[in-house]
Amino acid sequence: MSAVPFGYQRENTIIASTRDVALAYNHTETTNIGNIRATGITVTVPKNYAGRYNFAVDNYNSLPVAEKKKMRGGRFLLRRYILIAFWLLSMIFGGISAVLKPLVVVPIVVSLLYMAISIYNIVIFKKNGSVLHPTLMLHNNDLRGNNEWYTVPIHTRIEDRAALAAVGGDDSAAMSAIREQYTNMKEIKIMVYTERYIRLFTYFPTNTIILHIFVFVVSFMFGVVLAAAVH
Repeated sequence: MSAVPFGYQRENTIIASTRDVALAYNHTETTNIGNIRATGITVTVPKNYAGRYNFAVDNYNSLPVAEKKKMRGGRFLLRRYILIAFWLLSMIFGGISAVLKPLVVVPIVVSLLYMAISIYNIVIFKKNGSVLHPTLMLHNNDLRGNNEWYTVPIHTRIEDRAALAAVGGDDSAAMSAIREQYTNMKEIKIMVYTERYIRLFTYFPTNTIILHIFVFVVSFMFGVVLAAAVH
């Protein structure tokens, strides 16, 4: 009995860094009984830790699963030059507060804001747990990019060679688990990722968060101490 060709969809995400921003180029090819239609979507991924982590959360939330929450500050406040500018601003106003005491409010507000963001992001990371789905996200280091998306059939065999290689074959343990769990669906979207994807987008940024909290504690104390010295 011959296999019947099916329609499948393949998407590739490739990350290219440029200074403080990483661009994720998402390339989609849709095949339907031999007809191929290619489209391109450009997604901007901030290079800071929250922006990278939120990219992984978006990928996870694209699956038919309960959504996970995102970190804060990734789009603006945690960009490197914005963060440095706010820290310098708080230090400058902290110094001026030795002469003009009311200006101490600037380093206090800025420092508390960034410390609050850091603490919130720690909580979100811990509450979310893993952003790699155990069934619908498969590990394969042979990809060209960081991750690739495929739509695979549940009740028919995979015909796309690239998809077959990505999932380890139509009869692989991964595909068997997917088909066993999602028998009520005709097809389902899965993501295949590499070790580099794990490092870039899913690790907890311990050193970065510690550094952020430390520098803004310093700016907070600097402003408060100088303002208190004013008589």
